[in-house]
Parts: sequence; C-alpha cells; structure tokens
Amino acid sequence: MNPSPLLAEGVSNTSRHTSVSNAVGASASSAVEASAPSTAEAPDTPLPDFTPVATIRRPDGQETQVVRDRWGSHLLHSPDNPGWVRVHRDGAGNWIERETGIVHATDGSVIHPKDIFGASSEGFIDVNTKAASTIKPDPVRWLWPGWLAAGKVHLLAGAPGTGKTTVSMALAATVSLGGRWPDGTEALQGDVLIWSGEDDIKDTLVPRLMAVGADLNRVHFITTTNTEDGLRAFDPAVDIDLLADKMAWMDPCPSLLIVDPIVAAVSGDSHRNAEVRRALQPLVDLAASRHCAVLGISHFSKGSSGRDPIDRVTGSLAFGALARVVMATARLPDDHPSGVRRILARAKSNIGEDGQGFGYDLELEEPVEGIEATRVLWGEMLEGSARELLSMAEPVPDGEGESNADVESFVRGLLADGPVSAKQMKADADGAGYSWDRVKRAASRIGVERRKEDFSKGWVWSLSTDHDGRSRTVALEELIRDALAQGERTAQEMKVMIEEAGYSWDQGKRTAAKLGIERQKSGYQGPWTWTLGEAAAA
Repeated sequence: MNPSPLLAEGVSNTSRHTSVSNAVGASASSAVEASAPSTAEAPDTPLPDFTPVATIRRPDGQETQVVRDRWGSHLLHSPDNPGWVRVHRDGAGNWIERETGIVHATDGSVIHPKDIFGASSEGFIDVNTKAASTIKPDPVRWLWPGWLAAGKVHLLAGAPGTGKTTVSMALAATVSLGGRWPDGTEALQGDVLIWSGEDDIKDTLVPRLMAVGADLNRVHFITTTNTEDGLRAFDPAVDIDLLADKMAWMDPCPSLLIVDPIVAAVSGDSHRNAEVRRALQPLVDLAASRHCAVLGISHFSKGSSGRDPIDRVTGSLAFGALARVVMATARLPDDHPSGVRRILARAKSNIGEDGQGFGYDLELEEPVEGIEATRVLWGEMLEGSARELLSMAEPVPDGEGESNADVESFVRGLLADGPVSAKQMKADADGAGYSWDRVKRAASRIGVERRKEDFSKGWVWSLSTDHDGRSRTVALEELIRDALAQGERTAQEMKVMIEEAGYSWDQGKRTAAKLGIERQKSGYQGPWTWTLGEAAAA
C-alpha cells in the first residue's frame, strides 16, 4: 500500500475546553531538572516525510499500516478508513484510534468500543444484548503474568510502614525499563502515570524512582486540571473522565496508572458499597478503554489482624470486590526465623491464580547527593495463601495468648502415636481452643508432613523420620550444610535440591535461617545466593 502524501489528511486535533493540564504529561525527569519547552501539536498540513512503524495483516488478508510522522505522532491507515487517523499504542502492543477508541489488535482483529461497552440505537433509548456465539474470546493481556493485567483495576493494601508506595515505585520502574519482575519474567517496556495525594513528588517519589534506576522520561505525574475557572489540583473523585481523554492523546498511552490512595476517588462515604462502586466505575472504564493496568493503593483497617486480607482493606468491601487482583504487604519481626523481612502476597485474583508471594526488604539509597530514598530488594517466591503468609507478621489475636511452644507441643502430642487425619486434628484443635491457622503454622515449624493417601481419602498429618530414624529436621540441616560446604550456590539451585529431597521450600528457608546461612542478592536484579557463613560452619 502506498501511503498518501498528505499523511495528516482527515486527522483532526480536537480538544476539550476543560482538560487535564499539560503538566499531567510532564515526565518525572522534569522534577529533577527543567525540561525543554513543549512542542506545539502538529498542524493539519501535508507532511513531507514519515517512517513505517508496523504492518498488521488482517484475517481477510488485507493490511493495516502504521507510520510515524516527523513530529513523533503515529498514524494508521486501514482498509476500513479512506484517510489517516491518529493512534497510540497500549501496553499490549495494540494500536488504538484516538478519536473513536477502535482497537487494531496485533492479531489483525478490529475491536469497536461498542463491542465492549454496548451502544444505544439511533433515536431512542434501548437495552442491547449480544449472543455469546458472536463474541470472540479475548485473552487477558498481562504486564506481569498473574499480578498486573492490562485493562484491569488492581489493589495494593497493607499496614502503615510496610512499604506500599516504595513497592509501587519499584513496579513503575520495572515497566519504564522493560526490566524483570520479581519472579524473573521480563516486562514489556511502557510509560507510567502516577497520582499521589500523600507523598511529595520532588523529595520522595522521584528520588525513590531514581533509587531503583527507573527511566524517568517514561514516568509522568498527574498534577493539575485546567477548568473554565482556572487551574486547580487534580481531583480523582471528579477528573477521571478528563484523565482518560488526556491519556488518549499521550503517545504512547501509559501501560500503568498508579492512584495513591485509591479512596480519594470516592467523594461520598467510602464505607458504603453502592457509593464506592459508582465512584470507582470511571476508573474501571478508564482501564478498559485505555488498555491500562490501574493500581490503587490502600491501607488495612486497625485491629483487623487475623482476618481475611480482602476484609481488612479500609472502607467498603467494594474496594476489594471491584479489583481483579488484590495484593497485600506486611512487615515481619526482625528476628523472624524465616529470614524474610517483608512480604508481598497475592490475596485475590479473579483472572488467575491467587496465593503465593515474594519476600522483600527496603534499603536506603542516596540517588542524589544529600537526598536519601528507599528502594525495594526483592527476595524469593513464597508459597501459601495470603492469609497464611500474612499471619507470619501478625501479632497473636486476643484469646490466643499461649506461646508458640505450647501449640507445637500440642501438635507433637497428637501425632506421637502415628498419623492422624487433618479432620481429626482440626476437631482436637477446636476442642483445645486453638485456631486452625495457628495449628497449621505450628505444624510447619516442626516439620509435620502432610499428604493425601488417595483421592477418596482426606489429608493425613504425621511426624515422619528418615529411613535411618534421623529427625527430618536434622537431615535437612545436614543436607544444606553439605550442599554449601563446596561453596556458594544460587537460591534456585538450593530450592531444587531441597524439594527433590522431599522438603518444602519454606522448610528449607526456615532451616537455613536457623543455621545462620548467609543469603544475599547479587545486584538489584541479580539472583539470590546462599553461602555457609562462619556461624553455620561452626
């Protein structure tokens, strides 16, 4: 296809009288040093040159072409449109028409907004329906597989001081760099948009981004809104639709939007389900229409220890219900035997697996002389439900004042004469006044083996030993010492070795912490390594 010499023909530069200020699109680098004056938008005039960017082959064999003009704007020509239209690319690599919202997917399919949201018939109000047979299934497009999805709203919640904002800045940096996520998967590089009503941009957020090496040209802060009455601070409770319009003109459209705190998007009572759902719907629509992952930051309610993480989010249950993925953070005691300092857990997912998490720690850096900032050091993957993982950090609730040793002794006593079904263990625990969660944690600490005999039978618990009668705990200690006696090993190598020997990875990490094994990370994105320190070798 030969592109028209008038690349801007049929391309209009429309704008609204009330809009999010140009300062919204200012990159994070402008908070460090003055940026160059912004270039005026390209006029609707013939363009002398252009650069081909992409060719999308459609299922019918026809082609859609994307080019970039000399001002950096992207234009698309498809068989359905006689002229050229302005487009932007979303985080999944699809091209979206700015004026109409029509999506030209990488697989060649064309998706109209009405196919997503529905549309009323001309001239009268009506309810539209669509047969399931006419709907083409669309896979979830992940920024971070299992954790952050394009077009979805997510929630990150935790108690104060657990590092929620620092974690969100680490995620933003990973997107801006196209770096690696905590599980080692590679991120698709994209732009990030941030609104914060709690932390200062200049002395807190930008230094934290610099501490983790973010590409500051790809990170933008939402600051103000232009209105008919003049300039005012951006208000997420009323300005989300304007922000969606602004994002349509950003090139590329941000892959990730962070809103901190998300409760600021609710102008009414944040404890009323109906009000919260209505208030958050514009954010849900923005995520879907702009194919952007939205990450809202929230807090845990005071006095909610031990409850389900979703129920602990401050405000209405609608916050956790509307979010497709809910993540939670917690801080562990400094002397916790696992050696983990903080936890990021996946408390809920409506579009994938839930459970699992990652250990992490916060480190103080000085990205600019005289300015200190914290950054995240990611640890190893943790297995278990969010409730189980967060319980490692929780104080013992009222009514559970017995020591851990008492609970461990109780479990050993029940299993002293041989295997016992999990159902019977739970009944005995209830009779003794111990919560089931505490009993399971105690069982993990003392190395109780849990297995299922067959499909028809339930789970069975036992205090097992190795074939030569040695305690499994002692055998695991010897396994770790012997493995590290020859020198340093990566955490992944140790994980494989420990699990092949029949132990869980959590058991291995707890035993390593007990032995004083030194665990350290090689650089920000390097692997974790284990070494036999002086204390462990003694």
